[in-house]
Amino acid sequence: RFTVSRMSAAKRKTLRTSSLEKVKGIGPAKAKAILAHFGTLAAVRRASTAELAAVHGISDADAANLYGFLHEADTQEENQS
Repeated sequence: RFTVSRMSAAKRKTLRTSSLEKVKGIGPAKAKAILAHFGTLAAVRRASTAELAAVHGISDADAANLYGFLHEADTQEENQS
């Protein structure tokens, strides 16, 4: 009973936070603005730094950090090849 309630609480917490909030300088308000502008996380991944910076409240530095965070796995795969 205790294990199930603890696991349920952990699951609810992950559903309330966005993976965008892991980026330095991006909090809940900026993550919400980015997702509202682009619609999906896939669209955010396809966006350039200029397109990310065009979102209201997102600076050039935030856009660069977000772009680097979203494309970090891509560069690691290329380096391994």
